[in-house]
Amino acid sequence: MGITVKIQLYSLAALPVDYLTRQEDLLARMHVDEGALNPYREVFITGTRAYQQYAYLELVRWTYGRAVAQQVAVHQHRLLEFTTGRERCVEQALDLIEGALDTRAVSAATPEGEIEIPIEMNVALALLLGLPESPDYAATAARRAAQIVCMQPEIDWRLARCLMCAREEMETTFLPMVARLEGATGGDAVAGLSE
Repeated sequence: MGITVKIQLYSLAALPVDYLTRQEDLLARMHVDEGALNPYREVFITGTRAYQQYAYLELVRWTYGRAVAQQVAVHQHRLLEFTTGRERCVEQALDLIEGALDTRAVSAATPEGEIEIPIEMNVALALLLGLPESPDYAATAARRAAQIVCMQPEIDWRLARCLMCAREEMETTFLPMVARLEGATGGDAVAGLSE
């Protein structure tokens, strides 16, 4: 792999890490009432950061292909460990996110008709039940089913809305940049970067 390609991969990885570490008031930007968060604050922060990383990697995958996105993810894990020391937490959250996104969409019957529940609700439940720092952490599937009814009312919807805002922020911020980077490579981004 040439040095230019390594620099491009590193730049793609560093772009969101630099942006996210400079952003303050994450939860305020995601329109979260912090007073309603205790004791879920860490779950919201870890889950939202991981979902932002996942959304960014999806943009890279969509623009450059799966191989490039995997290489960018490796660089991002190293950067996150160096800049935040939270790589293990984020990796665990990313695993939960990927598992939740592999499930099918959920719909619910209402008196007004059937409504589609956002996929972020699956992600929120996976994070609330699967992250050890969550007050609702449950190690097994059987315990998770029982724990859902014990959760703080609407905490799952609050986290789902937060995740939707996080995804929108990443798409709005980085889609133009990632597209511009592709154009700067002369249209051979996928072939050139994955060598």
